[in-house]
Amino acid sequence: MPFSALERVLALVLLSPVLLYLVHIPVSRSFRGPPPQAVLTVLILLFQPATLALAWLLIRGSSPPGTQNILALAYALLVNLSTGYVYFFVFSMGETARRIRLLHEIRDSGVPSSYSEEDVLDTRLKRLRELGQISFDGQRYRLRGKVLYRGALLVAAWRKILGLK
Repeated sequence: MPFSALERVLALVLLSPVLLYLVHIPVSRSFRGPPPQAVLTVLILLFQPATLALAWLLIRGSSPPGTQNILALAYALLVNLSTGYVYFFVFSMGETARRIRLLHEIRDSGVPSSYSEEDVLDTRLKRLRELGQISFDGQRYRLRGKVLYRGALLVAAWRKILGLK
């Protein structure tokens, strides 16, 4: 039994985040000059009409054309925009969140030398201690909580896949 037009659009909507991630890898590796967030923003914006065109191709021969098809296209657009929005902020968190970067660096080598201003470092370390993510034994900081660190590992792995370091 063949799939209905709406089932095909739903399958596209379910697969579109994976498609976005897979397209992001070569695009990110190809465009090294601009900030990674800018590259992703343009990709997400260009991904929308491409996904809508594909959704339209999936439903154009269905009968009866009309409101149901328009609603399916609107649904595909809203889901894709929402997915892009969430992905952008998760990606940006990995790019800019100092606490996550700091956790990763503490795990590898203690306190990083890139944080030379004591006030900035003390504030970050205090927040991480208050969150229960690190402890200080009088000489060295150590990881305690694993939640943010695991998130940092995922972000670091994705950055590596994207070729961003």
